[in-house]
Amino acid sequence: MTSLKARTVRRGLASKGFDESGIHTMMSHAETYCGTKYLTTMARQLGLKRDELVQLVECPLSRDEYETLLRERGKL
Repeated sequence: MTSLKARTVRRGLASKGFDESGIHTMMSHAETYCGTKYLTTMARQLGLKRDELVQLVECPLSRDEYETLLRERGKL
């Protein structure tokens, strides 16, 4: 079961440039933690698997690597 603090998710995505990119996901302002179901939904919106989203947020996956994944999957 995967769970991340909502603040960590927001900061992680912002650090990868999601504030100014055309790619986005919905985040609840009331959530304190993002559970497995919520992370899976966000990952799907971003064209990722849940474990890839966690890597993106926690920084092992760079923005360039993320864009490469999207290109390989035909989403960019």
